[in-house]
Amino acid sequence: MKINKRNPLVSIIIRTKNEEKWISSCLDAINNQLYKNYEIIIVDNNSREIETKQYLKSLPYTVLNYNGNFNFSKMNNFAVSKSSGEYLLFLNDDVEVLEPTWLNEMLGICQQKDVGAVGAKLLTRINKIQHAGMVFLKNGFFFHPFDGESHNSTEQFDLINLMRECSSVTGACFLMERKTFDAVSGFDEQFDVFYGDSDLCFKIRELGFKVIYNPNAILRHDGSTKIRQAVRLFIPVENHHSFINKWKNVKYGDPFYNPNLGWNYSINLEEIM
Repeated sequence: MKINKRNPLVSIIIRTKNEEKWISSCLDAINNQLYKNYEIIIVDNNSREIETKQYLKSLPYTVLNYNGNFNFSKMNNFAVSKSSGEYLLFLNDDVEVLEPTWLNEMLGICQQKDVGAVGAKLLTRINKIQHAGMVFLKNGFFFHPFDGESHNSTEQFDLINLMRECSSVTGACFLMERKTFDAVSGFDEQFDVFYGDSDLCFKIRELGFKVIYNPNAILRHDGSTKIRQAVRLFIPVENHHSFINKWKNVKYGDPFYNPNLGWNYSINLEEIM
């Protein structure tokens, strides 16, 4: 993907807590990529492990301390306020880069005038799909179509490998321009665990911009390790209620998903017969 010759500065924002092995693996892969004009902002959510604290202290990057309870949206907003990039790349610490052109691919699409955010193809450890865009149901719940499918599957018209518009992409890895982030007032901090990424995508689309899934940017992610840990403590049903109250249009269904299809793109025969 050919990108603008200006090579704008990208602020890569990574949220982390403990588990030094995750953040170190993530950073090693980032530093081996082709795109070089970036800064790294790490938000440490009150790590307690000595090894992690020492590792973070040794890094030549900006490390911010966030001592409150886990809040995906607040941590990202905090990091953005301390960043300088023209573009913002939000990344989980348990994401691993698989090929060196991933950021070039995402940036090349995000620089198009009608694009507001770009997500990536995320794979599990056994090369199955973890994320290939997100779809919402009429009840406001989201799911990942193709979850568990082979990463190179050509089923359902090769949609896994097709660059396309979608309602939302996961906050584990997505890119947007700072001026767009500012235009939508950043993340809504009431969404502390779930829906922060989807709410942001909905605000972007409300402005008339597109949210794009780019299958040419490929990374590994087994799926929201930190969020799974947080959810063990409570079920954030408030996030769901807040989302459907804020976005009444979800009751009409996802505009980028055929209502005759089931959650996994299978034909729902009961509905159409």
